[in-house]
Amino acid sequence: MKKNLFLLTVFLLSSTIYGQKINKSGPLIKKSAKMSVENQPYFGSYTTLLKQQQQASKTASTSCNNLDLDDGNYNGWYVYKGQNQSSLQSPINVIVDTTATITGANILTAFNSVVDTANSVETFSVSNISLKSPYSGSHIARVNHRGMGGDVGILEKVIPVTTSNPFVNFSYFAFLENSPHAVSDQPYFKIFFFDSNNDTIPGTYLQVTSNTSSANPGFSTVDNYFYKPWTPVSVNLTAYIGQTVTAQFIASDCVLSQAGHNGHIYIDFDCYSTGPSVQNTWPGDANYDLTVNYADMFYIGTGYNTTGIPRATIDNSYAAFPSTDWSSNSLYLVNSKHADCNGDGIINGLDSVAVNQNYGLTHQYKNNLTQLVALNTTAQHSISITSNVNSVAYGQNLSLSFDIGSQTKLVDSLYGIGFSLNYPINLVDPLFTNQSCSGSALGTIGTDLIKLVQPLNNNIDMVAVRTDHQNKTGFYGNLFTLNLKANQFITNDSIINFSISNIKAITKNGYNIPILNSTTKSINFQANAVTSIHKQEYELTSIYPNPAQNTITISCPTKIKNYEITSVLGNVVKQSTSNGSSKVYVDINDLAKSAYFISITTESGNKIVKQFIKL
Repeated sequence: MKKNLFLLTVFLLSSTIYGQKINKSGPLIKKSAKMSVENQPYFGSYTTLLKQQQQASKTASTSCNNLDLDDGNYNGWYVYKGQNQSSLQSPINVIVDTTATITGANILTAFNSVVDTANSVETFSVSNISLKSPYSGSHIARVNHRGMGGDVGILEKVIPVTTSNPFVNFSYFAFLENSPHAVSDQPYFKIFFFDSNNDTIPGTYLQVTSNTSSANPGFSTVDNYFYKPWTPVSVNLTAYIGQTVTAQFIASDCVLSQAGHNGHIYIDFDCYSTGPSVQNTWPGDANYDLTVNYADMFYIGTGYNTTGIPRATIDNSYAAFPSTDWSSNSLYLVNSKHADCNGDGIINGLDSVAVNQNYGLTHQYKNNLTQLVALNTTAQHSISITSNVNSVAYGQNLSLSFDIGSQTKLVDSLYGIGFSLNYPINLVDPLFTNQSCSGSALGTIGTDLIKLVQPLNNNIDMVAVRTDHQNKTGFYGNLFTLNLKANQFITNDSIINFSISNIKAITKNGYNIPILNSTTKSINFQANAVTSIHKQEYELTSIYPNPAQNTITISCPTKIKNYEITSVLGNVVKQSTSNGSSKVYVDINDLAKSAYFISITTESGNKIVKQFIKL
């Protein structure tokens, strides 16, 4: 993301700070000087912007240029403070923080303090929370004060990336006071990494506000605060060897006009650790969050055509495969290697096979690295559901269309979207479920769009993600069309409500797009005349064991004519005729681990559909 420096450059060249012109040569600014960017919101490294250096202490740093803060001061750091006019914009009135070296955990007047980690605690009415660092050093940094007033604390560290030290490893401890304000007015914290051109390094940014923190994994509550204990992060900067990067940490009170709630974080660095601790990949878990679900498709789509070191084993089985970190990150600091689900060294549509195959499976973390979640940045939108018919009977097709935006409110930027469609699944036949994205306003399947449809017990998960690394901008219209067929048993006329939940929409950089409540579509399912024989056959037919690993048994009250096994996407994977027995044994050793549907045709001509899981 390129920063627009033109206006700021004009400002700087025309400004005088205590009688000293700021010029391109970048003379040292005295520590007492107030270096300011008055009323000009700016996104980027303030150190790079001003092209100045703070006057550092003459005392030499004892360890890795004081990256770990164990000098007990901010030698080698750049420290600023400002004011919060909105969490969706950058701080205003940014100046050098001349009180930044004041130490102590609870000094309310100091914006940015160096804290003795061994003895420091946060004091609350119900308990004291220790701030002891997870690393071996003796000091940590507090970004912003533990007070209020619409204030913002900013810390920046310029870090050289070398062959011997291509990783930056740090931890943060966040405190965000709960407030009743709008999202844009909440206390927040942000973490960014900028390259030498002052561009944001992809996959290295985080923003959390207090009204979203309770929903983010790892946050707890104490008094009126959300807090998240020490959370380690490893940033792979291999692609930037030989360059310098700037790490930026921002913590803010609520908006200046409210000025009644606090936000602050503590940070500490692991001084030049050898590398990340994530050694394994799990096929399908593209975001390394323990679970395979539709969100993993976002990581495949945003990393599409990215290449890296292939695994020794190319396999979609759900297991821990040793892997080497790639030189790139995908969203939220997750290494790109995880999106290479099959391990062949390239992220593409083939990696969605593992997501489909292993959907819903989980594993245990092999480390404690955080999974970062970015903040909403764009206008809110809603999803509407329409149908081709308002009433459906046995054997009839039903098409549901899902639309976003409107002619008067265009979607300004969208890269991927997923959600769950909820309905009584017993009233439709998942075997006939398929997704059509032809003509989708988001893109074209096989050209710049990938999709996944996953029928579950009481809902269908659906996701579509672009693959060309370009947001779809200024549009509205159809996202999906889902085709269903009325199921075999509808004994009573029923009004069925189709609704959407678990919605997530992102831009190409991973920022969340807020989605308002979607509409609910009601469909009249008409009862059909069901013969007692057909109903009895269905109710008495069983598939066991279920789940199964090697063999399943079909047991039916009448003779079985044939059977057909399909994947959850409707692809036929096995079929066979029967010998006229009412009990059939089916070898499933050759099937991948997943859920399947088996369609059984009896000699009476009835069709029975059951579901089973292959372990």
